[in-house]
Amino acid sequence: THTLSASLPACNGRGGLAVGRALHGYAVKLALSGDSYVATALLGMYARAGDAAAARALFDEMQPDPHLVSVTAMLTCYAKMGAVDDARSLFDGLPKKDFICWNAMIDGYTQHGRPNEALRLFRRMLRSGVEPDEVSVVLALSAVAQLGTTESGKWLHSFVKNSPRVRLNARVGTALIDMYYKCGSLEDAVAVFDGLNDKDIVVWNAMINGYAMHGHSRKAIEMFDQLRAQGLW
Repeated sequence: THTLSASLPACNGRGGLAVGRALHGYAVKLALSGDSYVATALLGMYARAGDAAAARALFDEMQPDPHLVSVTAMLTCYAKMGAVDDARSLFDGLPKKDFICWNAMIDGYTQHGRPNEALRLFRRMLRSGVEPDEVSVVLALSAVAQLGTTESGKWLHSFVKNSPRVRLNARVGTALIDMYYKCGSLEDAVAVFDGLNDKDIVVWNAMINGYAMHGHSRKAIEMFDQLRAQGLW
């Protein structure tokens, strides 16, 4: 059981899928495919390979109480393939959802150009009592950036400031900068940049892109020179 569970995550790519199927057959032969750890590992292997049919068949065998790891893998598989409505149907039918499930569904909407639904789901997550984490906020900010709605962005920024769980670190700061300049508010993007203590190269690149997008090419070049002077380039 442990050997199979540990081996299946290494089955990636086309060649890996063939090996994974062979291991699946081996598990069936040894009557181990019903073991929760092995079944979860098999589902994850098929999900990473994009074989939604095989993953779903395993998932349905886990009913009525699938492991949350399997739920997340199935949601991610659907989202990766662009089958966002199938993911949502599965999501809505879940009796329990942790923040990772919510993030997987929000990410599916964000990645496939459905930002309104991503934001609605984020708000529903808040109402459900599930506390968003850093990933949740970054995904929601990406959705706002797609929509270009500064008001929603400011609401999310306020949420970050008051959240006991989300820290205004480089990752969240980059998402805020990206959101503000894409919404047309370069001033707010600069304010976020200036207020960050934790600035990595990704933060600097976001701010340089913001200046360039708004036609401030000289300022973008100045920032690039500062970036190099600090040894980040």
